Amino acid sequence: MQFRPLPLLLFALLALVAACREEPTATPTARPEGTPVAAAEETPAAGETAGAAPAATDTPPPEPSVTPTATAVPTGPLNICLGAEPDSLYLYGPTSDAALLIRELVYDGPIDTRGYDAQPVILEELPSLDNGGATLETVFVREGENVLDVDGSVVRLHPGVTVRPAGCFDDSCAVTYERPEELQPPPPTATPEATADPDEPTRPAPRPTLPPNFGLEMDQLQATFRLLPGLTWSDGEPLTAADSVFSYELARHAQIPPRLPTGHQGLLPPRSLDPLLRTASYTATDELTAVWAGVPGYFDPHYRSNFFIPLPAHRLEGLSTEELLQADDSARLPLGWGPYVLTEWVPGERIVAERNPHYFRAEEGLPYFDRVIFHFAGGEPEDYLARLSSGECDIVVQNALAGGLEAYRAAEGQGELAVHAVPGPIWEHLDFGINPVEDYTLRGDIFEDARIRQAAAHCLNREALAATAGMAGTTIPDAYIPPQHPLYEQAALTGYAYDPDRGRALLAEAGVGGPLPATLLAPPHVQAVAAQIAADLGQCGFSVTVADPVDPAVFFGAGEESPIFGRRFDLALFAWTSNAQPACHLYMTREIPTAQTLWQGFNVSGFQNEAYDAACLQALRAAPGMEQYEAGHLEALRIFNAELPAVPLYQQLRAVVARTDVAGLDVDPTAQSELWNVELLSREE
Repeated sequence: MQFRPLPLLLFALLALVAACREEPTATPTARPEGTPVAAAEETPAAGETAGAAPAATDTPPPEPSVTPTATAVPTGPLNICLGAEPDSLYLYGPTSDAALLIRELVYDGPIDTRGYDAQPVILEELPSLDNGGATLETVFVREGENVLDVDGSVVRLHPGVTVRPAGCFDDSCAVTYERPEELQPPPPTATPEATADPDEPTRPAPRPTLPPNFGLEMDQLQATFRLLPGLTWSDGEPLTAADSVFSYELARHAQIPPRLPTGHQGLLPPRSLDPLLRTASYTATDELTAVWAGVPGYFDPHYRSNFFIPLPAHRLEGLSTEELLQADDSARLPLGWGPYVLTEWVPGERIVAERNPHYFRAEEGLPYFDRVIFHFAGGEPEDYLARLSSGECDIVVQNALAGGLEAYRAAEGQGELAVHAVPGPIWEHLDFGINPVEDYTLRGDIFEDARIRQAAAHCLNREALAATAGMAGTTIPDAYIPPQHPLYEQAALTGYAYDPDRGRALLAEAGVGGPLPATLLAPPHVQAVAAQIAADLGQCGFSVTVADPVDPAVFFGAGEESPIFGRRFDLALFAWTSNAQPACHLYMTREIPTAQTLWQGFNVSGFQNEAYDAACLQALRAAPGMEQYEAGHLEALRIFNAELPAVPLYQQLRAVVARTDVAGLDVDPTAQSELWNVELLSREE
């Protein structure tokens, strides 16, 4: 199996639709041949799909598992091989995996993500409803000001808009905004005939002038961020909260709508809901403090990370949007506060970074390397193996592992390199065609019975499927969040162990008396996994035929012609992405692609469950720290786990390959990149 990311453009239309809703949509993660992935979030979403919202806890994760010791010394530069060259490093310009990796050297944080939770880097702490850094304020909203309506859209308050007033957190207490009767214009009346002037037209009575304070009270989520004192840019100038506000203003006017305009938001991939539209204000109250306020009625699940990545106002102020996309100070060799300063970019060859003498952790002896060189290498595993052996590459990052991990694992035993792999946020799954489109007549609705779906889960040897995919040793989830997620254990999910006898018993209980025919669709890069699925299900009474591979552009296209989003399949194999905010929206009724939605939506299975919809919606309309958030997500997870509209198969591995003398690598499933702790990397003697 190939281990490449796929282009993000396949879900562009879906992201535009999801950006109008309050939950983070599932953002595609780059994978081979156009495999869609979600999560949750602008997470989404899901977050993050990404979506992710930071977990509702302030407990920090453990320190990095590998900490350089006093014997670790930087001998020579650190050479990092990328699979491609970035187009630009400007924060609000074209982005790529390569750009994200290089930015780690320039911008340390400002917020890192570890273990599905956000952690402050250049902030004193992250605000939360628990620690008082975030608050729910009752604000008076005047007619004409922006609010979030009950459908999750940002609209101006006007008569006829339905909103949740202050203290209301579900639709049972929502109100439709109207003016008091005394402020309604009276119906037009004609002048009595006896006194009417035939030459004077009849006019309605004048509309009364609305008082300036006319409106209603709503809840507004606010979060306060305080920078560590003494931070400076790499040119020695002070870094202040005004630089973060300056970045926010640039984001508002960016040509390319920013997918990640704030701190990393605790999720991978970036959320697909644009927080700009849902930001009422972002201001600096002093040199170290910035305050974010959401649109009234919007409880952003990512609020703890809504600190906009600072940009140097003293260097960029006055540049036009077009200039910012090209200027050295913003796009080629941007100024930052991180452990390194970019000093050279040779197109087609390399980017060079030198130690930043103004780094705020310099007194700790960080970073350990004096110099980092990014090489735009390209090539097959054999090429990278040769570069690793010669020392031309010290680290080969994930976006360069085009040929999979097998070749690297085979060479690992020779002692020159090590594979650093952890279960990542992308989860492969088998979707059932529960409710196909009406004109899909290849079979009846055989998967409407949850017992048949549960039987299929017991019949699949998911550990063996992971091994077939080159993911041996990964984790096997039983829901749309991974076992490493903070909410997973609380949900007390049912496990679907490999048990063909139990599978056959469930089929008999459902009244299946003969072979159950079905066709399985899968993209080209997972055909071996699809064949194994067909064989596993064949042991239990299913008769599965693997369809010929379809061009990925059609297979995953957002349109009626797509067998996936056009809902014309029995079984389909593909991947979504999870993040800190559980992506329950993936299986909501309103996410079913239909002609009315222009075949856009994530619930391609057609699963419908009112209790699930209610629980998910409750969670999506709340923020971490609110009772409704955790309760809603846990209930939605339990219903999914029991009803099983899709069988989660395995978590894809997130990996880098490095020489054995490189110390400090700590690959995290949800970090922005593999180099999130680049300042701690060193070379062992």
